[in-house]
Parts: sequence; C-alpha cells; structure tokens
Amino acid sequence: MTTDTDTPADRLRAELLAVASPLAVGRPPSVVREWTDTQELHDEPVGHRYFALLAVERGAGTEHFDEVTAAFAAAGWHAHRWTGHTEGTARASAKRDGFEVTAHQGRGTGVLTLSGHTPVVFVPGREGLRRPLHTLSTGTGVLCTDCQGWGICLICEGTGRHHTPGRTGYGRCQCWGGQAGPGRCVDCAGQGRTAPPVPPPWRRQEPAPAEPTPPAEAVPASALDALTTAAGRPCTCGSLSCHWQLARTRTELRVSAPCQSCARPRSYSFPLPTPR
Repeated sequence: MTTDTDTPADRLRAELLAVASPLAVGRPPSVVREWTDTQELHDEPVGHRYFALLAVERGAGTEHFDEVTAAFAAAGWHAHRWTGHTEGTARASAKRDGFEVTAHQGRGTGVLTLSGHTPVVFVPGREGLRRPLHTLSTGTGVLCTDCQGWGICLICEGTGRHHTPGRTGYGRCQCWGGQAGPGRCVDCAGQGRTAPPVPPPWRRQEPAPAEPTPPAEAVPASALDALTTAAGRPCTCGSLSCHWQLARTRTELRVSAPCQSCARPRSYSFPLPTPR
C-alpha cells in the first residue's frame, strides 16, 4: 500500500515485491540492486528514472510461468507473456501508469528476475517536457549520442521549427530533411537508441569484444547468490546497467547480459557442486 509521500522508487519497489511475494517458493523475494539513470537536456540534468532488479525463487520449470502474468494482472498491470526462443526459458512484460517490468525465468534455475523502471521524473519547472524514449538502462543497443535517448531533434526540441540568424529556411529546422520526419533525431531516426555496428555479410564475422576471462568463481550456494554476485560487478566501461539472465547446465550456472552502456557481452560462469 503506497502513500502520497512515497517516491517513485519506493512505489516501484513496493509494487514489485507485492507481485513477487505470492510467487516465491522458499525464501522471500529479494531486491538484488537498485539504481538511477539521469536524464539530461542540452547537458543539463532535467530528471531521473529509477530502476529495481528483484529475484524470486520459484523452483525449476517454466510450465507454471502463466502464474507470473496472472499475478501482474491481478495487481492491475497489463501483462503479456512472450514466446521464448530457447527451450526452458520464459519471458513476460508488464506495464502500469508508465512503470514497466520485464520478467525472465532462466533455463533450469528456478529463479525469476523482475527488472522494473519508472517513467522519467522531471525536476520542478521541467514537468512539461515530453518523455524520452530511453535512458541509459533501457532497451537494447546503446543510447544515441546525438539525442541522448530522447528520440527527438535537440536543436528544435522536437518542434521541427528553428530559426538561424542570417539564413532563410521558412522557420524549419534541419531535421525536416531526415527520413524519420520533422522533429525526430536524424542520427537514430527517432529511435533514441543505436544498435552496435554490424559488418556487411561479405566481411568475415568477428566476435564482439568480450570482457577478460574472470578468475575461477567459488561454488555458489544458489542461483540467486550467483545472480547477486554478478549484478554487483561493473562492466569494463564502468557501468552496472544490465538486465541479467540465468541459465543452468549440468556443470555450471551462467549469468549473462549485454552491457546497456556499451553493448559489450558480459557473462559469468559459476561451477556447480560435484554430485556425490
């Protein structure tokens, strides 16, 4: 139950815990990590977006994953389950009042992760700004360097109107010449994000640069402990922004995700105890 004095971060945490608690089998849901993205406009901070990563132990198997979307729906969220491409995994998304959550259950781990974020909360006096499409920790790829996730042309701030002294342009900004249309960022075609460069098919495919191989990990007590360990480690670029996913084989637990700041693939392997 939230109150008028709760911050958006408090509300996000409380609502995710309320949905996750009935789904837990064993220990209660845990908040693995919370963080904040700063939103800027013309190099001036104008707002923040809050994030939370929760983990829920549910037991192995994805055949009961519909219980996850049902729990969100019962709490007033609009939830949708996605068909996974990998056997044994399940994924769903949920939205409510500008809050967004991605739920993912990794193969063979029995651990459900909930990655949620709030809308951008603008500072006093800037509440009239339009919502940016992305901040650092959302979506795939990396933020567009030109619009910094807004998806709009920052010269005219999305209006399509601009006047440069000494030039005639009928009040039109240069973004009118972009393929995405007036007011949208020309560099990313209004997407706010740019995918990592993809070499042409005729060029030999080189693997994406990965992080240096980490030293051997200690045997984790559980998949949740492995997730908590990985989530607290920064990428080589210094960022902690990742939407981690878990997978289990006969010999190891793997925690992996692309870095949300530089798109570098990240992965940590934890050996499982040897069966006796």
